[in-house]
Amino acid sequence: MGQLRITKPKPYFVYGNISYRELKETSGDTYSIKVGAEMLLNMIGQPILYSAKLSRADGSVTITIKDKDRKFLLELLEMQSKSEQLDDQSQRIKNQLMYKELKETAAQNNEKLQYLVITAEQKQILEDNCIKFAYFDKGDKINIAFLPEKAELIKKLIYPSKDKQIDETPQKKNARIYDNLKKNAALSGEKLRYKAKLTKAQLDTLINSDILFAYFTNKEDKSLYNIAYENKDEDKIREVLTELNNYKAL
Repeated sequence: MGQLRITKPKPYFVYGNISYRELKETSGDTYSIKVGAEMLLNMIGQPILYSAKLSRADGSVTITIKDKDRKFLLELLEMQSKSEQLDDQSQRIKNQLMYKELKETAAQNNEKLQYLVITAEQKQILEDNCIKFAYFDKGDKINIAFLPEKAELIKKLIYPSKDKQIDETPQKKNARIYDNLKKNAALSGEKLRYKAKLTKAQLDTLINSDILFAYFTNKEDKSLYNIAYENKDEDKIREVLTELNNYKAL
């Protein structure tokens, strides 16, 4: 006589109008935040695709949507004032899920994840090239985890030959970034944002930030610049430029 198997209940309840797997497989990045369970009431009947997991442990709910619906979600939850904190939280959740996915894939292949300490600029290069990795802060650098099959490609991307480093002028780098921005926009279905007539001081301040953008000389006034960037960086750009204006006013 076979033994009776007792299945351990999952640590969460599932809600939403689409499964997490289906949502993830649609084009574009996902955006996840963890909030109080009562926030689910704001999602009922709204024209937005979402998947939610309600924790049995603490009653919190993790809501996942497509990144293009981020602003609408914050409006529904009336949390626009906390957009920066929620964006950071979403990035942490996405990173945790990526680490879990990588570990599971490695285990299925009887492999171990590989790790490498890199700089923030090298991390951006990997993101621009759509490389799957998880990351952890390590002092002023970053420790990344990735599948062994990606090791060679990662090293080629972040340790280019000296000839390639010399070949990539600021103009070529800017063109490469613009191409990547357009590709990401095409995948997510979200148009790029543009800001016109920035001064050289404003441009230099943005260049020294961690915001990814491309820039062009303004056609009407050659001493000014236009920039192109992703919608998710709108608030960051506004904050950087506001800080610069406040500093000049002192």
